[in-house]
Amino acid sequence: MNKLTIKRRPRAAKFPLAAGLLALSLAGYGSAQAGLLGGLVGPDLTLQTTGGLQRAPEAISKTTGKVIPNGTVLLAWTGDDILDDQNADSDFLTVIDAEPDSTTYGKVIWTAGLPSILGANKPGTALLHTSDIHNEPHHNNAYTTYIDPVSKKKYLFAGGLISGNIFRFDITDVRKIPKAEIAVCGMELLKSSLTDDFVVLPNGHIAATFMGGTAYYGPGTVVEFHPLRTGACAGGLPYLPIPLVGDILQNDKQYLSENSAIVWNSGVTRYTPQHLTGISDAGLEAYPHGMQLTYNGNYLVTSDYANPLVLGAGDPIANLFSDYFTYNPLPTNLTSLRQFGTTVRVWRANDLKKGPISVSQVPDGPRIEDVYLHEEPEGLMGLALPHSKGHTDPQTGQLVPHNGAFAASMCGGTLYYTSNILAPQTANNGQGPEWKPVYDVGPCTGVSYFAISDDDKYLFLPIAGENSPGDHVYERDYPGEHDRRVLSLDIQPLLAKGTDPIDCDFPAADSSRPGNSTLGLPIAGNALNNRVHNNGAADCPVVVGQVTANSPENYATHGGPHFVGIDRAGATGSSASGALQPGKRLVFINYFVDLNHMGLLGTGSGGDRKIYVAKINADGSLQYDESFKDELTGELGVALTGPERSEFDWPNRGVTGSARPHGAIFEKNGLKLKGPEHYQN
Repeated sequence: MNKLTIKRRPRAAKFPLAAGLLALSLAGYGSAQAGLLGGLVGPDLTLQTTGGLQRAPEAISKTTGKVIPNGTVLLAWTGDDILDDQNADSDFLTVIDAEPDSTTYGKVIWTAGLPSILGANKPGTALLHTSDIHNEPHHNNAYTTYIDPVSKKKYLFAGGLISGNIFRFDITDVRKIPKAEIAVCGMELLKSSLTDDFVVLPNGHIAATFMGGTAYYGPGTVVEFHPLRTGACAGGLPYLPIPLVGDILQNDKQYLSENSAIVWNSGVTRYTPQHLTGISDAGLEAYPHGMQLTYNGNYLVTSDYANPLVLGAGDPIANLFSDYFTYNPLPTNLTSLRQFGTTVRVWRANDLKKGPISVSQVPDGPRIEDVYLHEEPEGLMGLALPHSKGHTDPQTGQLVPHNGAFAASMCGGTLYYTSNILAPQTANNGQGPEWKPVYDVGPCTGVSYFAISDDDKYLFLPIAGENSPGDHVYERDYPGEHDRRVLSLDIQPLLAKGTDPIDCDFPAADSSRPGNSTLGLPIAGNALNNRVHNNGAADCPVVVGQVTANSPENYATHGGPHFVGIDRAGATGSSASGALQPGKRLVFINYFVDLNHMGLLGTGSGGDRKIYVAKINADGSLQYDESFKDELTGELGVALTGPERSEFDWPNRGVTGSARPHGAIFEKNGLKLKGPEHYQN
């Protein structure tokens, strides 16, 4: 068996990493807990840095030469590359100057590291490492932030996809963010694995989706925890009735609850039985990924993406893109071991312990795919809800409710919409909320983590592309089908329907075409709307903007735009340049998940790891912010990887090589990011 040996810098310790270490995960918790690594909280092994910056410099106006007061920054949750120099350095939060008039706009001005604790990480490939490395940084809270009502400190929460750790960064002063603390250790979680999305709940707690259960396999959970809790990094000790942890059990600030997403005997039928397990009860296929609250904070909605274990290590990556199966001796009609979710769940936000109150299945379409996971419903990753209660109909003067929800299949490449996500389980003949396809991008196009503008007018849809030249379905249906891009969709026609039925639907079937669909056929329209993506009904969304991010690295790694975040902070500007209002730009990042640094196959979709900013115009159209450039190369976008970063002296960090950003948020001191209806405490 091949081994990947990684050196830990600055310490001399080495951690052999075998691809087969995944077996430790399958063995469960029994053996893992037998030899606890570290104490209850665990010693922080981080080497203390001496000297260096005390605080990131203020933004200086290019126009006036004066300090821009309280300048906006972009915070990017970032993983060390590891393989570029064979050294495992700490994962970290990157702070980038986000003031367009600043002389250092787009420059990395600060970094904040992680505590190094042995015994924090989830059993599995990250188990033998300290908490600061091999986390595979993924999402952070990207829409709202938590402000402690007592101390008034502001915090950002960020998760390690593989480690299971949840870190808390004090971002009260965005130019002097200290090393993070651990709020939840992966080893504490007995029923949850693969950390994903975050929201701030109305009760002041934090909710995080975990796609998997014990040992990275099986149905996942929504974990609720107190934002100020201290992670007990000792393999589940907080759950054991021993005096040592009595205070923890009785302390409200240590609140931690793992809430199963399973709906037993749901009565909801999966569009087709799960190809590997044969399961047809959709309530059992629970892999929570995307998550958002309704406008009033009363309900939490989650989307089901994938079973983690077989996603990250199930079978050769070629199976994602090929029409043949290479993992013998399984039957060839299985195509792949990977299991994807096709459902959306609704929870009461104030009672997550009771589990989902509804589960609903998105429909299959006319496409007939050689690879099962290219079917329209497969892999519901992104999810977003309108932000306001509704809008006033100009003709009737009546309130039109915004009770809908959007979900998108990453593998199936389809955007779905329901006009009433709060429909009870008894609705639609017991199938719950009724979903309609509103925009079919195409098979394996990598429709990812999207966002809706605060005014509920536009939806910004990142498309990673995933297929590359030479892959089986690359541009099968239309030219540019697998271009790496971000679309701006006008969703006002859909929201204008209120809770009424939606007419928009799949493109028509066409047996004369390879995919059995009219998807991509030419139609009359402007350059952004001259191909078939739906049935053309009056309530279908219309593309009003696009930026394209094709690059050799994106094609080589089957990646592209994955994360999109709207700027809710704006920019201070100077008296001469003027302020940038919130909602006038977005950030997108070209990176999904690559587990080669852990000896695993991973998702098969990486990306060139660049961070871009695009301007949002009044009509919803998009254009690159061409002044947001890399400080080392001068090229458009900020690249945290590449030869130029190999010797880069990261502020507050040193020379540690390249890095992998995933999630991000615009922030500034004193900013209170709440939901539009101000439902947070």
